[in-house]
Amino acid sequence: MLEKVVKLGDLAKDISRHPLLKDSLALKGGTTLNLGFGPPSRLSVDLDFNYIAQLDRNAMLQDRPGYEAAICELAEKKGLRVQQSADAFAGRKIYCS
Repeated sequence: MLEKVVKLGDLAKDISRHPLLKDSLALKGGTTLNLGFGPPSRLSVDLDFNYIAQLDRNAMLQDRPGYEAAICELAEKKGLRVQQSADAFAGRKIYCS
């Protein structure tokens, strides 16, 4: 499990440096608190992002395949196995294991 946490931390770093993703995704949730405010109090095994590049829903839907492909490519380069959930109201999840 610790290896997965390290890989996800590296993935978050890669996303923050990626030319398409860095200004378009905002890390949120418990992982953000753990990474941003001192030593982590628990091991986190997920990364939660909000898409912030477009306010227009149609523009977001048009952009989404490129963003998902970029995230999956970065995860696979880390040796993570990638699976995507079905569409849902709030978006889609990308599972990495």
